[in-house]
Amino acid sequence: YRTPYVAVILIGVLSAAAPFLRRPVLVWIVNASSFGAVIAYFLVTVSFLALRYREPNLDRPFKLVGGKLIGCLALIVCVLLGGVYLPGSPSALGFQEWTAFILWWGVGGVLVAAAWIARGEHGDGRA
Repeated sequence: YRTPYVAVILIGVLSAAAPFLRRPVLVWIVNASSFGAVIAYFLVTVSFLALRYREPNLDRPFKLVGGKLIGCLALIVCVLLGGVYLPGSPSALGFQEWTAFILWWGVGGVLVAAAWIARGEHGDGRA
């Protein structure tokens, strides 16, 4: 069924090992992951809006009344939620969380670049 079984096994092993980590380490991971989730929602919202503006007549199986307005509101909410994690805010990420977040995105960037190279893509739309 083309299930990404290696990723499922990896997440299972990491989840099984997580209770053996100390509480502060789990808090760092959760905080960095929640900031990553906000960024993921932001990227989805940007993609949603880009499709709404670039392909307004695209056949969509789900019709959303006021899609552009809702997308803009979602974008504002994502920016506000992202600001909660920045330095100077009450729930700002600490050094450990920023380190985990940067490493996580760095590994993701390497994996995306490797996938592009493996598929022969150049990132400029050419294949």
